[in-house]
Amino acid sequence: KDCPGKSLGSYSEAFGMEGIRRRVAEFIERRDGHPSSYENIYLGSGSEYILKHIIQLFAIEGNGKPSGVLTPIPGPPQYSWTIIQHRMKPVNYHLKYDDNGWSIDIEELKRAVEESRKFCNPRVILINNPGNPA
Repeated sequence: KDCPGKSLGSYSEAFGMEGIRRRVAEFIERRDGHPSSYENIYLGSGSEYILKHIIQLFAIEGNGKPSGVLTPIPGPPQYSWTIIQHRMKPVNYHLKYDDNGWSIDIEELKRAVEESRKFCNPRVILINNPGNPA
């Protein structure tokens, strides 16, 4: 049903099969209580594959500075590799850990953004949820 070519060997849509993306959007609406559109959902084979495609969208120089990507520490090392491959700058922000687990410290995020403006134009923030560090 979700395979547009009606065959196992047919190509799917570039952003993932529409039927599956629609079901993901419905799940997000039920879980979070907020509207979600399948058109804003991109499915791919692994986070590294998707990360490369998203990073490419923001790899633009401005004011003689490369784009910056806010990257959680601790976090997966492939984030930095992918960012550097696209001639962008990783900008580390440190996660905090407390009784509720790992979370973003807004003051730390603000600090990282302000400091990064000296050497790049911060354009992207990577948030790893759920997951790493586990």
